[in-house]
Amino acid sequence: DRHCEPLNHVLLPRSRKLLVFKEDLTKHHVDSIANAADKNLNNRGGLAEAIIRAGGKEIQDHCDRIMKDEPKVLMVGAVRVTGPGKLPCKAVIHAVGPNFHEIKDDKRSRDELFETVTNVLAMASRCGFSSVAIPAISSGIFGGPLDLCTKTVVRATGLYFKRNKE
Repeated sequence: DRHCEPLNHVLLPRSRKLLVFKEDLTKHHVDSIANAADKNLNNRGGLAEAIIRAGGKEIQDHCDRIMKDEPKVLMVGAVRVTGPGKLPCKAVIHAVGPNFHEIKDDKRSRDELFETVTNVLAMASRCGFSSVAIPAISSGIFGGPLDLCTKTVVRATGLYFKRNKE
């Protein structure tokens, strides 16, 4: 693996850094990666499928076990953690972002995406992870504009670290 160089970075409170990459998320050596998941944790298509391909079937098997304990489908904003399989991280945080094809209200979609990213960061903190790679959740097969999704991830991350001391 070649070393990935960030496209940009933002300095956050308490000597934290937000690094922006345009690379294969499954190859980043971080404590955790966030997966753009659907409401059933069916990792078919887009980034979710790439994570299963790179990390192995055990990630999907773990998702299936999680869903057996859920009442129905996961709500937008929900996050669940699985093992990493063969990925170079400690865990995968599966995050259900808004589906822009289903929600025609841009403000609502943006707000739900902001909440989803905040939930990813809170889960990473609860699990004791010091780094998390977060994709442009809800872009791609969920129809969100890449620019809007990326900016929302950056904004939510910045605000999270301003509000939280961990």
